[in-house]
Amino acid sequence: EGKDTARFSAAGAEAVAVSAPDGYFILQKTRERQDFQDIIEKLDDVDLYITESRSRGVLPTLILDRGLAAPEIDERTAALFAKEKSAQDTEEILCCDLDDPETAAQITLFLMGRPLYGADGIMFLTM
Repeated sequence: EGKDTARFSAAGAEAVAVSAPDGYFILQKTRERQDFQDIIEKLDDVDLYITESRSRGVLPTLILDRGLAAPEIDERTAALFAKEKSAQDTEEILCCDLDDPETAAQITLFLMGRPLYGADGIMFLTM
């Protein structure tokens, strides 16, 4: 906000780029929404991609249910994190407490291809 790149973009530039000693960014206007998989392929040396989306994509999802609306559970849902038991709780979906970041981390590591068992043979996560 208030920098040349923001002004160039507001003036109609199709793309603006900033390069700094510790990184860069590119903002490019497109006629169509770009596929998320195509965008993440352009990123280098990143182990984990986290995106916020309610309805698009093919990647596994963790649903955070704060009770404000019915959670959108579908075939991509890996786990449901909620404050209270949901009417949508099913045996097919792992349901966890919303305030359990350790379990969220373990599920995320599993989805990244990490084992559910530690070197000691103890399972990190049980259903």
